[in-house]
Amino acid sequence: MPSYLGTATSQGTMLTLAGRPGDWCKRSDLGTVWMLVGAVPNLIGSWSEMGLYPLSGSATLDFPSIAGGGTAELTITVTGAAAGDAVVLGPPAALEAGLAATGRVSAADTVTVRMHNTTGGAVNPGSATWKARIVK
Repeated sequence: MPSYLGTATSQGTMLTLAGRPGDWCKRSDLGTVWMLVGAVPNLIGSWSEMGLYPLSGSATLDFPSIAGGGTAELTITVTGAAAGDAVVLGPPAALEAGLAATGRVSAADTVTVRMHNTTGGAVNPGSATWKARIVK
């Protein structure tokens, strides 16, 4: 069974990892995932770049009471997020009825979650953990 070998900060660091074919690591300098495909992990030819790894973050968000038809915004830090990146939100399972959320990268490393109250009355969402994943 393949194993995750950790995060390497450079090619040199990756080549010090001990593993067997199928094992993999993240390269934080490139933002990519690499898989060990050869038998000698300290040779670059034994590694294959598999592509970008998803950037993600989570935060406990405590929105204020939102008036009927109103909105409120809070943020989640997602290191590596950049303007123009697509955002996929992971809302809590118990989102109050009548609320709808959207996410956008509002600044480097920052996802803004906008909560819209679609009802005619105020709704005070409970504090909950939200997740955000970036698609490059």
